[in-house]
Amino acid sequence: MFKNKILSDESAQVISLDFATAAVIFMLAVTVVYQELPDLVESYTGESTKVYPVADRLGETLVKNPGYWVDGGNSGTDWETNWSTNRPIVKALGFASSPLEHNKLNQSKADTLMVRFEVDSTWWEFGDEVTNGSKTIDSATYNDAAELLGLKGNNGGSIVGYDFYMQIRPIDFNTTDEATAETNAGASVPSYTSSGIVLIERMVIMGQVGAEEHHKVMVWVW
Repeated sequence: MFKNKILSDESAQVISLDFATAAVIFMLAVTVVYQELPDLVESYTGESTKVYPVADRLGETLVKNPGYWVDGGNSGTDWETNWSTNRPIVKALGFASSPLEHNKLNQSKADTLMVRFEVDSTWWEFGDEVTNGSKTIDSATYNDAAELLGLKGNNGGSIVGYDFYMQIRPIDFNTTDEATAETNAGASVPSYTSSGIVLIERMVIMGQVGAEEHHKVMVWVW
């Protein structure tokens, strides 16, 4: 009987020791992960936790909705045909080819709203005072777009809300053009690497039927 009791006590001690060892190993693993991967822990803290849902919704809107215009009893999704000539009837912006073709973009919509670059690659950008050649995004156009995208509003005559900047880049991006795109983003987005600025990316296709190419839509919101 005493021998069995001793064995039982020893088994309990072994189990307790195994549990304590496992607990220590688990805590050490958690500590290592926390220290080695701070970006995963701190990417969306503070102010950015409020901005992230806004940026995420904006990304979804751009790639899943075609936008639309309304003029009396008439309406349509080809808002790009009215953007320069009759902007007040444009009620929403979006790049999707149709409401049923998510993540497939209409290039003419991107060409209408954004500044287009063509060197070795073709890519687009949009932001306040962004310019290329004869096309410049003036502040009025920027604010109109921000309001139609649900980022800004008029508060007693003052435009308030969120600021944003976006690019559409081909996946097969020439390194020279990519360097230019990064430079432009750094010039347009304040504190480009700040954790308070949220970057959303969406994978899409765009181009003529039978010649669609893969692109990514990149949207910064702050």
